[in-house]
Amino acid sequence: MMARNETNLPNFGYRMAMRAKPAMSALRALSLVYLASASAFGLVIALHSDAQWAENVRAAARVAAPVVQGAAETLNQKAVLPSVAWSVQKDQEFFDWLDQPEPQVVRLTLPKKVAPTGQAQRAPAPPTVL
Repeated sequence: MMARNETNLPNFGYRMAMRAKPAMSALRALSLVYLASASAFGLVIALHSDAQWAENVRAAARVAAPVVQGAAETLNQKAVLPSVAWSVQKDQEFFDWLDQPEPQVVRLTLPKKVAPTGQAQRAPAPPTVL
């Protein structure tokens, strides 16, 4: 598809910086959350309807519980706690910045308006040709 100035580029011939696309759109993440919750709901229904399968799942959960607990503790120590500490630090820095007597804000000065020197005159209308 040709651009309006026929450069064959949608950005009119200028090279633009490439931006990295987000890893996942919000709609895709929402659909994954929906699928996960629907799958969990389906699993609960299946466990409730078949007593033997429910007992087998409980036995597997008892075996896997120590592994899952260890993984959760590791995740907490390596990811959650450092993330929370970083968030608290950045939050404190932000509110310390707000509490400064005069925030460091860039002030722009606009040029002063020049008073008009004369009266604008309307140009005569062009003659109409019939």
